[in-house]
Amino acid sequence: MAQRFRKPGPLAGPFYACVAIGLTLATSWVPEVAAAEAPARSRVVIVRGTASVPAAEREFAARLPDRFERLLAEYDIPARTINDEDVGPVGLQRAKVAILPYNPNLPAKELEALRVFVSGGGRLIVFYSSDPGLAELMGMKLGKYLDSSIGREWHSFSFSGEAPAGMPKRIYQTSRVIRPVYPTPGRSSVIAYWEDESGQELDDPAWVRSEHGFWMTHILLDGDQCAKRTMLAALLGTVDPAIWKTVADKALVSAGDIGPLRSYEASVFGISEQAENAGREKQVSGWLAQAATLRGEMNAAYSEARYVDAASRAAALNETLSRAYGAAQLRMRDEFVGVWDHTGLGLYPGDWERTCSILADSGVTAVFPNVMTAGVAHFKSKVLPHSELVERYGDQLLLATHAASKYGLEVHAWKLCWRVDGAPPEVITSLQKDDRLQMTRTGEVLNWLCPSDPRNLQLELDAVRDAVERYGIDGIHLDYNRYRDSSTCYCQGCKARFMKDTGRRIRDWPQDAFSGRHKKAYSQWRCAQTRKLVEGVKQIARSSGRECRVSAAVFGGYPKCVPSVAQDWVEWLREGHVDFVCPMNYVSNIEKFSELVRMQVNLPGARGHVFPGLGVTADESRLTAAQTVEQVLVARELGAGGWLLFALNPVLHRETLPVLNLGLTSKPGQPDPGD
Repeated sequence: MAQRFRKPGPLAGPFYACVAIGLTLATSWVPEVAAAEAPARSRVVIVRGTASVPAAEREFAARLPDRFERLLAEYDIPARTINDEDVGPVGLQRAKVAILPYNPNLPAKELEALRVFVSGGGRLIVFYSSDPGLAELMGMKLGKYLDSSIGREWHSFSFSGEAPAGMPKRIYQTSRVIRPVYPTPGRSSVIAYWEDESGQELDDPAWVRSEHGFWMTHILLDGDQCAKRTMLAALLGTVDPAIWKTVADKALVSAGDIGPLRSYEASVFGISEQAENAGREKQVSGWLAQAATLRGEMNAAYSEARYVDAASRAAALNETLSRAYGAAQLRMRDEFVGVWDHTGLGLYPGDWERTCSILADSGVTAVFPNVMTAGVAHFKSKVLPHSELVERYGDQLLLATHAASKYGLEVHAWKLCWRVDGAPPEVITSLQKDDRLQMTRTGEVLNWLCPSDPRNLQLELDAVRDAVERYGIDGIHLDYNRYRDSSTCYCQGCKARFMKDTGRRIRDWPQDAFSGRHKKAYSQWRCAQTRKLVEGVKQIARSSGRECRVSAAVFGGYPKCVPSVAQDWVEWLREGHVDFVCPMNYVSNIEKFSELVRMQVNLPGARGHVFPGLGVTADESRLTAAQTVEQVLVARELGAGGWLLFALNPVLHRETLPVLNLGLTSKPGQPDPGD
């Protein structure tokens, strides 16, 4: 059973005595932090790309301001969003900074309005623009568009000493395209360069600075949220130093909040108690001593109005307490610890040896590389077309299995079912011509294979059989074994096959099947189509002559996923078609996570066969290292058979896995990093 925190009581014993001294010193003075009051009109304006964006990209551009609003809101920095058409004296009234998330080609009127704004002392933060006039206004020169076809990608960027105060040293972001700008001598300078997957600095500027603001050569993607939030604060702080007090106020209020422990004092007491119960006082004491020192430095910096330093110490304090929290945990014997690799390339494309070494050292037991869809494979499949990644980096399934076997890792080949993402255009055209693609009830054709078409089922099974028989993998992991949503599939083939299989006659298609008198029967029939795939895959695994487990990534909200997407994964478990399921429980709220896991493990046939998926870097959740530890403890306590982390990337590698490896995934006899 996982250890649960009790309410802190009186301190006893030599270990608690040391903790008490540190706690007294660290809390001898705590500044009173007042909530920041938002001005009537925000000094930060975000410009939504509308008139500046091609029509095909406007839906994408419309969502980008939300990303910036969320990041700034976490620091209580008020911001308002306007459209391209609103840029002018009224729209920018009282603003000090205008953020352009993606505004590639500005109308002349908007460019002139920004010129007036800048001449009046306003500053711009520009992302991935293609506008040479805007580059000239910023004192920069626009370069040519670059993409990964030139033989490299951009995986992080590192700031120089010329970057603003409080800037993180490095930001992790994988960008497959950039539009460089270059500095104009005497007017601007590079403050960050892109780095490749190995961390080697490239010649491509990531950030350029001038007296008029800053320019990033790609959009700001999701991922590495904490560092990006701090980066935005540092950029804004150069224009409006008062922002740093707002940031420091927010940072001090949450300093010490770790996982379920909602204050510094609660964290120290709770971590100490858990460490003593686990016999890990030695592993924790050093981290708590560091935390006490950082707490004192943070308070001193705030009292002296050194707000950048105060915020920096607060971040370091939380990181140190997270490590103490991680070090207070124990590993469970033979626990399954998996990692989804969304790219299918590992951490370092072309170097699975390095990736597997890192994962094994981190206590991971299985890797799930995303190596095939229904339309393309990242290995030398005899059934599916090969992706360009095979030409560039080699056969990913072969390289992954060879490296994993050396380090004692399992490889579960992750397959995206039914979706033909990445397939050559001529293949998709042929599939559509042959009426093999899903169709919505309104007649829209999707790039998804229709599950009821026997040709499609055979294609999926042949692709799986090829991987199982030729690569010696430890498992097949089925993702997207479902329909897109409740509105699919209603093609003419489904109509004919449904009537043949059930003996029913449908007069009003698709209405009778979607919401009419055949709705229930049609829902059951759709579930039968997805069940055929897991049945067939299980038969292939059983006949392989070696242990090859079948698993599936599934929607966590059972039974809602049955009528909506025809994913009756409880039936798959009950009938033995899958060995385990991985519900994608991508939530940050621990109560909601607990509710989901409790429901899942208590479903018929589910006990011991549910390995919850934790959304460490998922769009829906974004977990800190401490939140990840907390979710693992809950999953253990509720009886989960293992757990998986989404997804393998630099943030998971550098921030989450090291904390887990202090306790939850540590190996017997492993040296303690805190020593």
